[in-house]
Amino acid sequence: MKNFFLIIFVFLTLSSSGFAQDNRAKELFDLYRNGEVDILKGMISPLQGKIESDTTLYIRFLITEDGEKAVEFLEILVERHPRSQFAVAAYAGMYLFYLANDNFRKANNCVLMVENEFPGESISYFLDDTLAPEGEGVE
Repeated sequence: MKNFFLIIFVFLTLSSSGFAQDNRAKELFDLYRNGEVDILKGMISPLQGKIESDTTLYIRFLITEDGEKAVEFLEILVERHPRSQFAVAAYAGMYLFYLANDNFRKANNCVLMVENEFPGESISYFLDDTLAPEGEGVE
């Protein structure tokens, strides 16, 4: 009977921490969408040096103005969280960075990684400005 309660306790503890991470991710992206970059930087800065979640690394990429530093966050994201929900978007971001810096080999590797590791996904979705909501396309 003690084992049963222990199993229930462990399950509830793990599931509640999973929900907390989802809420934190939603909170971080809501702040980003609202342009609250300074608040985001304050929330994320203390985490530096610790193992970060895929969400935190992706947010760091979004709010970093230095392109080289931003792409480092994407590289860390795909290295530590290769099956992340942000992995294909990370590869698209790296592809654009490498292409802009004439590193065609690395840019091509990003496309190949998406094709090989994420069957059915397409990096072109992230590069096609015609798919953006009205008023948000590349002009």
